Amino acid sequence: MYNLQDDLGKIKSVKLSNGVEVIATLLSVDEDNGLVNLGEPRVVVINDDELALIPYVFTGASAEVLVRMSEIQSMVDTLEQSAKDYEGIIEGKEED
Repeated sequence: MYNLQDDLGKIKSVKLSNGVEVIATLLSVDEDNGLVNLGEPRVVVINDDELALIPYVFTGASAEVLVRMSEIQSMVDTLEQSAKDYEGIIEGKEED
C-alpha cells in the first residue's frame, strides 16, 4: 500500500469521487479516522479553453480543509507547471 506520509508537504492533484479535481498541499494524514488535511486547496476549472484555479471554499476559511479518504478517488503528484501556477496563487503573486 502507498504511504501518504511520504508525501506530506508536497503539492498533490486530488480527484474526488464526485469528479472535482483539486490541487492542494498535503498537510497531514489521519488514517485512524480516514481523513486527509489539505492546505490551500484550489478547484481546477476550465475557463476559455484554459485551466484555472478557484477557491475550494468561497464563504469560509480554507487554509486547511479536512477531506474523508472515502471521498478521494485518486491522488497524484501535480505536474511541474501546474504546481508553479498553484504556488504563485497561494503566495498572492501572479506569474506570467
